[in-house]
Amino acid sequence: MNSTTNTRWSIGKLLISLVAIFTAVSPYLADWNETHIYNPLWLPHAKFHNAQTMVLGAFLGLLAIYSAGEDVIAPFLENRKEFLQDVLKPLQEKEEIIYVIKNSDAERHVVKRFPHKTVKQISNGIRPRSIAVFLARMSGSFQRNQAEGLDAVYHFVFTGEETAEATVTIKNQQIKVENGLVGAANLKVIADSETWLGFLAKEKNFAWAVLTRKIRFKGSPKLFLAFGKCFPS
Repeated sequence: MNSTTNTRWSIGKLLISLVAIFTAVSPYLADWNETHIYNPLWLPHAKFHNAQTMVLGAFLGLLAIYSAGEDVIAPFLENRKEFLQDVLKPLQEKEEIIYVIKNSDAERHVVKRFPHKTVKQISNGIRPRSIAVFLARMSGSFQRNQAEGLDAVYHFVFTGEETAEATVTIKNQQIKVENGLVGAANLKVIADSETWLGFLAKEKNFAWAVLTRKIRFKGSPKLFLAFGKCFPS
């Protein structure tokens, strides 16, 4: 890459462009399905805000890409191999700290793909305050690699202040969340809604909740443990 080309781009603009492309495209890849926009558990108002976020992301991403302009794309088009070698490879080989959720797919990827980088485990910070939010966010927080080999149907029955019934199917490293109790379950979980939310927020002791029958199971506890692995926190 010659000196003239070097003056036409910067790593900063490259990073802005990459983030811009991700911002514009990723919402449609992640949300345009039954887990978000077409999720029957979501209220129309929630779907409106999801769609609003997707549209704004697309416009912001395109605006940032336009602003970066030829300063980034020109050297890439001139010599893609050299561009990747000079720009992207140093970023990949850089020694730095990567923050990931413990036992997540991201942690596994970093350890395998970038062994020279330092992994620091953090919490996902997700603390749903309603059963409706818990069910709606389940697909988004699902870690498919942790579900390898798991094939089970879960029925959830929530009682108390917030009542709800839902079916969660995990098969072929995919998850499906449905409203109501659908089909036969391999494991049925019956839980007081307030206790369940407290358990998710790490404010209530799970063992005590089971002993006091605030949380009950019908089926193998091993399936519950396997379920929990799919949602590291």
